[in-house]
Amino acid sequence: MLEVRQFRCLTMEHAECSLCFDPLIDSPCGFLLNRSGGRTCRHYCHMVCLDGLQAAGHDTCPLCHNPFSRISVVPDPRSDPDGFFAAIDVDASGTLDPPEVCDGLKATVELDHRRVETDIESLWPRWDTNNDQSICLQEFKMGLLPYILQHYPGATPSAPPATDGATGIAPPLSVFSAGPASPAQVIDIVEARLNGAIPDISSRPRDWFAYWDADDGGSLCKAEVLRAVVKTFNIPRASPTAAGGSQQHCGHIHVTDVLHNIWAIFDHDNNGEIDIDEFTSQDGLCDTLGATIMYVFV
Repeated sequence: MLEVRQFRCLTMEHAECSLCFDPLIDSPCGFLLNRSGGRTCRHYCHMVCLDGLQAAGHDTCPLCHNPFSRISVVPDPRSDPDGFFAAIDVDASGTLDPPEVCDGLKATVELDHRRVETDIESLWPRWDTNNDQSICLQEFKMGLLPYILQHYPGATPSAPPATDGATGIAPPLSVFSAGPASPAQVIDIVEARLNGAIPDISSRPRDWFAYWDADDGGSLCKAEVLRAVVKTFNIPRASPTAAGGSQQHCGHIHVTDVLHNIWAIFDHDNNGEIDIDEFTSQDGLCDTLGATIMYVFV
């Protein structure tokens, strides 16, 4: 259960598809329906990824594992406001609460997800005209929808990481085992995070580890390693079809299986996380991941 919660928090925090780890807004999103036509859960993924999930024979949500029977695309609030309202009304109550609105907008508007969260928190009283902590269809059309049309026209670049206020760079990273990070190491990692340049895992494994250790806690959980591997190796949404087969399988699923099978070998203290030494040791997780992923996907 801890692993599921870590995985759910990670993808929802970054407003990413849980099957490919690309931003939700990069591709049309879908949601899961049960046999009666109701929402299975609150989660969203790219439609192309959900198609691959079904083709691979899976019938549960990748985040919460609730069973589903079919998928449906999220309508665009600009062209189909009624359909959008009904789609994101997860509990079919006829009203929307802040989490439903937040999740739905993250899957449909080209805007930094942190801006969406801030707007909902600060502007909710303006849209919730009767102050009942929910928005009905009329309130949606009179308040929230016009705001979407006016203020969410296009993408906004992500904000840089928090700085220490003195040097203009992030606080020193803690993952370098030989004492505190040098100024040059700190600057290299911060610049990499700002420009999206992922350090090479083969030649700079410690820098790679630090890049993905976003909270500088000195360890990575399985969900963090999964996300990092998918993005580093550019794992495709669908991997090549097996010889003689007809289905395409989500590449993410293969990576998940690989990590699940080898994790216990390297998590020596069995705490659910890998530290820098467990990662970079000879024939450690770094070496094994690199060899395995290159063999399967390259």
